[in-house]
Amino acid sequence: MKNTDFINTLKKRTLSSVLIIAVIALVFWLNGWALKIFSAVLVAAMSYEWVKMCKIRRQKILYILVPFMWTAIYLASIGRYKMGLGMVLFFASGGILLSWLAWHRRFLWGGIALIYIGLPMVSLHAMLYKVDNALSILIWTIVVVASSDIGGYIFGNLFKGPKLMPEISPKKTWSGFLGGIIFSITFGTLVHYILTNSMPKSYFYIATIILSLVSVFGDLFESFVKRKHKVKDTSNLIPGHGGVLDRLDGLLVVLPLVAWMSFSASSMFNDFPDSYKHWKKLAKQTDQL
Repeated sequence: MKNTDFINTLKKRTLSSVLIIAVIALVFWLNGWALKIFSAVLVAAMSYEWVKMCKIRRQKILYILVPFMWTAIYLASIGRYKMGLGMVLFFASGGILLSWLAWHRRFLWGGIALIYIGLPMVSLHAMLYKVDNALSILIWTIVVVASSDIGGYIFGNLFKGPKLMPEISPKKTWSGFLGGIIFSITFGTLVHYILTNSMPKSYFYIATIILSLVSVFGDLFESFVKRKHKVKDTSNLIPGHGGVLDRLDGLLVVLPLVAWMSFSASSMFNDFPDSYKHWKKLAKQTDQL
């Protein structure tokens, strides 16, 4: 890749990441109907891209998948997240089982879509309902995942070297893998310091590395699906990244893990400020400047 192409693509990736963080932070800060509408549109867009990517001929399956995921997300947003989670896992398992019995592709990829798209969104809304500082946790998570992606791209192009999994993603290298971890630790620590005015404890670095690794798995999984269906990008909605799924592939697989961490190991996020109170107070202080 020429230097100009590398720099231009890096600019697009960085700008896309900054804009996505800003938009998501604004929507989740507004909360209420803005959040519900944003989630509904996001699920519809990702589901459409998934059906197109997997080349499912009967695209009317969207009329089942999308409202179903909307229902599960709504249940999670009002505190019935166990019911929403159970719905997603039960019907996803049913779809995969039907594909095994009758081998209809739409059942298989529809079931996987429920897990790949529905599970993260239900987990996100469950965390937002139950965890007071969920917005701060979400912003930190997005920065860690985005930094891992950008760091992987920079290191992979600068140092190259042995391929990570060439049969799935020919462009990914071990140097990029290492660079992603370095970037995620660096910028994850920076965001932690901004939010808490303190350096993170040692276990936080371990959590950051785990999230970076899981995000790489999400990227590889989508690369596998695209390679299987001979598709380059899910769409061309986001410059430098393709579609919504292309940009959120790492974040989608990370969200259930982060939600679980915020539930079962909430003490690690105790220093993070209460989401809406902190951000609205910060907004008022900014207006006064």
